[in-house]
Amino acid sequence: MAYLPDHPAANETAIPWNVRESILSTGRFSAVAVQDWQQCLDLNAEIAASEQRRGAGKHEVAGALFNRVGALIRLAEAGPVPACCQQVFEEHADIPALAAVLSTRRQYRDRGARGGH
Repeated sequence: MAYLPDHPAANETAIPWNVRESILSTGRFSAVAVQDWQQCLDLNAEIAASEQRRGAGKHEVAGALFNRVGALIRLAEAGPVPACCQQVFEEHADIPALAAVLSTRRQYRDRGARGGH
């Protein structure tokens, strides 16, 4: 994955960053399915790095950042991530993403009220 270029060569039809991020995302979904939270975080970091290299917009980056929250909660390391994502999703009027952020913030708050895990 690390050797895929960020932009296609003149004779290529596939967009390398799209291929890379799709494969990494599939891996992240698999890590979630088997509850390998650290692997989920590692793969999500690679997705975020790819997005950053290609100059993805704030909304897309916030989505990738928010994808970390479930794993962070399970590892008891969640912090201000949902709040910063909430601001970006509000700016973009992304109602489904806002609903997910608010739900996650409540879940995290409720976990804290119950003493963590």
